[in-house]
Amino acid sequence: MNRHQARRATFTLIYQHSYGVHGSYSDLYTHMCVEEEIETNEYIAAMVTAMDKNLGEIDTRISTHAKGWDIGRISRVTLSILRLSLCEMAYCDVPREVSINEAVELAKEFDTDEAPPFINGVLDKATENEE
Repeated sequence: MNRHQARRATFTLIYQHSYGVHGSYSDLYTHMCVEEEIETNEYIAAMVTAMDKNLGEIDTRISTHAKGWDIGRISRVTLSILRLSLCEMAYCDVPREVSINEAVELAKEFDTDEAPPFINGVLDKATENEE
């Protein structure tokens, strides 16, 4: 599984978790590996561990930088993409430009036409001092 495929799988996992499925991100990942018979992946494993430990901080960053948007009003798809990107930049050493670009591409594929510029703006503001 290449990094792009692993990122898509992680997005799916984060999205599924938003419905309260299987407890923690790690539990959901374990379930996904068993049920779908996929190999464990170092990137996904690092991401689920980071999400389990840092979801509150990630959501605070989203709330702070999504001006005029309560986190409860952001669609689950958009929120999942934002969580994924902020997590991988902050806790998995993915370069800012790569993560933002990948987030926008995920939004183009899975979200509404309004989502890519919104996601780009939130991520840009949330990480502007981290270059």
